[in-house]
Amino acid sequence: MSHAIDNAIVTMDGSGRLVIPKEIRRLLHLSSGSVLRPAVVGNRLELTPVEAPGPKPQRKSGLMVLPRTGQTFDAVAALAATRESRP
Repeated sequence: MSHAIDNAIVTMDGSGRLVIPKEIRRLLHLSSGSVLRPAVVGNRLELTPVEAPGPKPQRKSGLMVLPRTGQTFDAVAALAATRESRP
């Protein structure tokens, strides 16, 4: 990867939090609530984005509706999963 972020420096605060620079978040399509899987590889820390499950459909006035999240997902698969989880 040869982007302007090659020389980026990230500092950990006293609570162990890191702020990922905006350019990296943009390149990886990360937003608030994104899930990352940490791994120690040699003497490096790698953070890999994990596909978070989509929102669960909810019944409102007899209709199945999905809450707005701003994330893209497969609505048909979400409804199928909801049907399969019924007793």
